[in-house]
Amino acid sequence: MKVGKLVIFEIGEGSFETGFPVKIRIGEQGKTHRLEISGRLPASPDLPSKYHEWQSIYHNLPANWLITIPKAQITNVSTIGSCQYAASRFLDSFNEWLNTASVRKLERQLLLNIQNWQQTRLILQTKNSLLLRFPWHRWEMFEENNYQPEIVIASEYEPAATKLKSPVKILAVFGDSTGINVEADLQALEQKLPDAKIYALKQPRRKELMDCLWNGDWDILFFAGHSSSQAEDSWGEIKLNSEENLLLVNFRHALQNAVRKGLKLAIFNSCDGLGLARNLADLRIPYTIVMREPVPDIVAQHF
Repeated sequence: MKVGKLVIFEIGEGSFETGFPVKIRIGEQGKTHRLEISGRLPASPDLPSKYHEWQSIYHNLPANWLITIPKAQITNVSTIGSCQYAASRFLDSFNEWLNTASVRKLERQLLLNIQNWQQTRLILQTKNSLLLRFPWHRWEMFEENNYQPEIVIASEYEPAATKLKSPVKILAVFGDSTGINVEADLQALEQKLPDAKIYALKQPRRKELMDCLWNGDWDILFFAGHSSSQAEDSWGEIKLNSEENLLLVNFRHALQNAVRKGLKLAIFNSCDGLGLARNLADLRIPYTIVMREPVPDIVAQHF
């Protein structure tokens, strides 16, 4: 997609009880913004409970449906129908929140200044872990007008001018594969990036991964397997093999070294990755891609 306009939609510190300040900056890709708009998202005390209701049902879908780090045995299994109903209830509440007068005012100014949403990148920036999980692409402003901007959701945003050069060097780490097919990820990398140099680590021990990060010159770090976020998404962990879980904070020095040597992109094709993203943001990796929620294995493979 050719990107022309850049919209940074920054949501500041606040709460669902009092609301959130908003600052919108509009400009051209690669240039200083030309317009700044201030506003506010209103209070919505009940919205988090609607989200958590859906999330609880979603996480209790039948075993082997989602990619997660295995936890205690789940005895209360959800149905697809109950999950869809809870999702619909949350989505209705989400758009009611965005349909209030203060948000409609922001929406009108956005629509006035953006004529071609197909060539617009919208950066939604917030440090609130729950707002990071919300489905902003389902905002009625986009759906009702059939707008399809590129939406990037991030806790921090810094423009990066880094470009990949051929041949791209990829460290592809395939962690514990219990219940999932990570071989499909490796096949996809090899088929779609035939000119790339791919070094595959399959269910490595911690030291093996560390050595590769310290000694190699990588453009991309790719991980496929199980992961999870903890403590309100303040940290994340990956499951390297059947015996070892690894906190990202525990190999930050190896990752920092990889960034200094040219690491430009980290992709975690694993579930519940906002804690991973927050840890990676601290390392100033130019670009990071994670999944916000658990997903079925087939979805991860398509991703």
